[in-house]
Amino acid sequence: MVKLMIPLFTIAACLAGAALAAAADTLPKADPFPKKELDDHIAAYMKVRKQAIKAAPPLKPKAEPEAIEAHKLALAQAIRDARKEAKQGDVFTPAIQASITRIVASETKGKSGAPAKAATKQGNPAIEGPAKPVVLKVNQPYPKDEPLSTVPPSILLRLPELPKELSFRFVGRHLILHDETAGIIVDFMLNVTK
Repeated sequence: MVKLMIPLFTIAACLAGAALAAAADTLPKADPFPKKELDDHIAAYMKVRKQAIKAAPPLKPKAEPEAIEAHKLALAQAIRDARKEAKQGDVFTPAIQASITRIVASETKGKSGAPAKAATKQGNPAIEGPAKPVVLKVNQPYPKDEPLSTVPPSILLRLPELPKELSFRFVGRHLILHDETAGIIVDFMLNVTK
């Protein structure tokens, strides 16, 4: 009787393993981040930006603060001129928005996500800034007197790396793609955090 139990147990284990493997094949796979899509949109923006830099007056190495501000404004205007038709979603397409929203939600939920959730509020102009809200509009200048939020490292580690000229920033529950030098909003996503 013992000899029959071992083969039956082995057969049952093999069948169970095969059933689990078949079920795993039918389960929906986690959507991978559309990195190539984001990289392509970022590259297109950086190409426009590079052309805008050529159109803006050059900045001298030891420029005074006034000259730096004038250069920043000229660069921002040159980018706006080159991107007149730009609209929300040109960089953050629906697929990219869905992936970023999932990443932020997974990193800010529950007790383990509490520190990251708190970090999204640090320097957040909708929370720490004055009563006047930051206007979310593509090509809109980011108010120079408003704080810039931090994005928690746990979230940044899961997002594709951006060129040094760009950064992700939270504005309230929303996420913007910020051009650090030109001081403009390249694109934005609504309601990323809860």
